[in-house]
Amino acid sequence: MGMKLGGFGLLMLMATATAWGQVSVAKEKPGMKSDPIPRSQPESTKTATDDDKPRPESRPRNTEESSSRDTIIDLRPPGNDNKRPVDMSDEAESDVSEMKPWNPHKAAKSLEVGEYYFKQKNYKAAISRYREALEYKPRDAQTTFRLAEALERAGQYQESLQRYQEYLQILKNGPFAEESRKAIDRVKAKLAG
Repeated sequence: MGMKLGGFGLLMLMATATAWGQVSVAKEKPGMKSDPIPRSQPESTKTATDDDKPRPESRPRNTEESSSRDTIIDLRPPGNDNKRPVDMSDEAESDVSEMKPWNPHKAAKSLEVGEYYFKQKNYKAAISRYREALEYKPRDAQTTFRLAEALERAGQYQESLQRYQEYLQILKNGPFAEESRKAIDRVKAKLAG
């Protein structure tokens, strides 16, 4: 029973046969050298003096070799790498903090969810969502005002006062400016009393 090949199948068969023929011809050319790619030593076979050896920059090249083989790249770690243990206590004292990328869409969604929690009188969850919104979009006036309101309702008057004042720094004559001024007076009275 013979196998029928369409025009495309026959074309693919011929291309494959031609490719295999070229590969076998390329292997049979006289004078071609196939040098193995240099590999770095496994860690277990390295000696203590390996780190002290000068790093190779280049080597002489055979005329049949490619010029890209002129430079040998040394992938060994620096000699003093991993000599001291990592102290994680420095991380806590660092003034560098991880920041989330500016993303107004995620900030708007967090603000929306925070307002839902605020209406449900779940101030702790609302505060969490407002803070998250400010991570994605810092110095957002509306979110700052909403956070101040939630903090005031949760009884965190000191931070609430700071957030109301921050809102006025962001938008001195914004839509919540008058409410912020009244809230500042109200919170100051609560802190004094």
